[in-house]
Amino acid sequence: MPGTSSLWLVPPANSPLETALQSLISTSLPPYFLPERVPAFSPHLTLTSRLPEGFSNPQQEILDQIDIPNDGLPDVKFSSLNVGDTFFTRLTLHTEKTASLVALAKQCRRNFVEGTTEGEAELWAEKVFTPHVSLVYSAMEEEKVRDEVLEKVRREVEKVGVGVGEEREKELGGWKGGRIVLVQTWKDLKEWEVVAEKVL
Repeated sequence: MPGTSSLWLVPPANSPLETALQSLISTSLPPYFLPERVPAFSPHLTLTSRLPEGFSNPQQEILDQIDIPNDGLPDVKFSSLNVGDTFFTRLTLHTEKTASLVALAKQCRRNFVEGTTEGEAELWAEKVFTPHVSLVYSAMEEEKVRDEVLEKVRREVEKVGVGVGEEREKELGGWKGGRIVLVQTWKDLKEWEVVAEKVL
């Protein structure tokens, strides 16, 4: 995300789901993409990017502005395993556009992306926002991933107990709440850094 910071929604710290996703991202899936050395990163769902590069002071006060109703914790449910057409979406777990998740993303877009009106945030949330949790960032061709890798990945996802689609009601089929983190994604990927965190 050159030139921008991002707000991510991440699973509860040290939860079984966070552990399972991190294991997939860092250990189980990279061998299927050799000889490319795919990068490791923290499991997350991007609520919005396009925050100004300098959007970091005062860091914690920014996150404190986000309003989460007591009965409106964001609800993440994995709906499908997808092969995307970009490096950052090469292999993802798409999630349902639950009302609570969409409301949070729209609020973040409206409040923190410069020049965004209520109407523009509403349209973005409806038409553009595609919530997902990336499993692999890769330059491998989309068709090759689909033909040679996808089913192997599906088996790895099942092996660690992550539920997708009809299996999303399993314990590891998503998460509720978690943490919102502010990440300096304008830096080189290996230097991405969480600069503030809000526990929900």
